[in-house]
Amino acid sequence: MSQPQTLQPTARPPLLSEEDRPRMILVVSIMVLEFAIDSLAAYLHLGWHVGAALTYAALACYTLFVLIRRDRVIGSLLVFGLLAGFGELPTDSWAVSDIKILDYASNELMIWDSPLYMPISWGVLLPQLGFLLLWATRRWSLSHAFALAFVIGSVNIPSYEFLAYHAGYWSYYDVPQIYHTPYTVILGEALIVTPMPLLVRWVTRSSWPKIVALAVGFSVWIYIASRIAWVLVGRGGLLLG
Repeated sequence: MSQPQTLQPTARPPLLSEEDRPRMILVVSIMVLEFAIDSLAAYLHLGWHVGAALTYAALACYTLFVLIRRDRVIGSLLVFGLLAGFGELPTDSWAVSDIKILDYASNELMIWDSPLYMPISWGVLLPQLGFLLLWATRRWSLSHAFALAFVIGSVNIPSYEFLAYHAGYWSYYDVPQIYHTPYTVILGEALIVTPMPLLVRWVTRSSWPKIVALAVGFSVWIYIASRIAWVLVGRGGLLLG
């Protein structure tokens, strides 16, 4: 008589693959270092020079990582982020010159209505969020990744806005806000980040021309999401009565 077979427990996949481990170390290390220095800058009111220096240093780290390791994932996210960052300039100009809620330090080096480092900061931010959300889509369902993206957009990014105000990077005025961050910025950035789990899948699998097209499309979405948030919770917004 044959013996009954015992079922072996299915091995769970590792939390990080061999390829993703150095990427995660890079991304988390830069995020932690940036948060620590931004917090110090906020406490000491050090001014925009710190934000600019941090942005350029982070860009250099990502660039070196891509060149040394020939990493296509971080490289594609970096190119996408830089293109989308320059595509965000019209949205920034709208906030500065049209609805007049955003004010940068008068002595900054500017491109259009934004500091020179601002579009590059998107090039640093989007690879960070992009890789974390890409990892989340591999670990959990896409719907869970969308929910995580919304939470990150509505909590993590506004936290940086709070530090930026106290550090002297920029400030908002004449708009409903909490802890120096306008409601319209909180909602707008949550909407901006929410579709990223699906978007980063496309970015990391696409050819360079398609990545350019995706960056242009995302820039348009940044503007649309910002306008939606303004209508809902901006000055005299529909949800503010």
